[in-house]
Amino acid sequence: MIQFLTSTSTVRLIEQIVIDAEDNLVLVSASPHFSEKLMQQLKSADDRGVSIILMVDDVLFEESVADQFSSFEKFSIFRCHDMNGHCYANERSMIVTSLGISDKIPTGVHLGTEISSDEQAYLDAMDTLAEVRESVNLSDIILESSPARKNHASGKKAVRSPILRIIKGGLRKKFNRKIKEESRSGQSPSCKACEAALDDSTGNSLCPECEQRKKYRHTALYIASDLTA
Repeated sequence: MIQFLTSTSTVRLIEQIVIDAEDNLVLVSASPHFSEKLMQQLKSADDRGVSIILMVDDVLFEESVADQFSSFEKFSIFRCHDMNGHCYANERSMIVTSLGISDKIPTGVHLGTEISSDEQAYLDAMDTLAEVRESVNLSDIILESSPARKNHASGKKAVRSPILRIIKGGLRKKFNRKIKEESRSGQSPSCKACEAALDDSTGNSLCPECEQRKKYRHTALYIASDLTA
């Protein structure tokens, strides 16, 4: 399911994503400022054992904000170069929006979308966030209370981050299982992007043309590949 969001509904759903998180929570906001209410909800999530990742801009983020999370058990803040987007996700859904986290009432018009985890767009977005997360240097980790940083300090191999466990774990298996179930029920699986019929034996969710379009998602690269095909 994908639905359109306005300013009011976005604020409410950001809080709901925090409340509904069971294992992992990802917050992407260039320069967040947390209200007392949202801080309480995040603390409750931490007390439930939810692993929380906050991804911020390397210049705009005010490091004093990190002090609010010093007592959290499973909380990480990663500083990313030129981070302009705002995105909030748990295991069930994701919000992509123009609205950053703020302790003030939103002003102006903000638009966005909510995407449920059974949509290909959700998996694509999580893949992109994982790439951004893995490109972060150790010096850009502002706060990390997870085992990954402790292992790095002791010379041990780092544990996969929670964001990667979301992508490579249950959700990907659930998505592939859905395709297989469609095949067994007599319904030929179709491409998630263009709905073209797929080969039952491949288990792919996209047709070859859409796979190429995804690979060359930057316009110039796709046009170049299309001309040479």
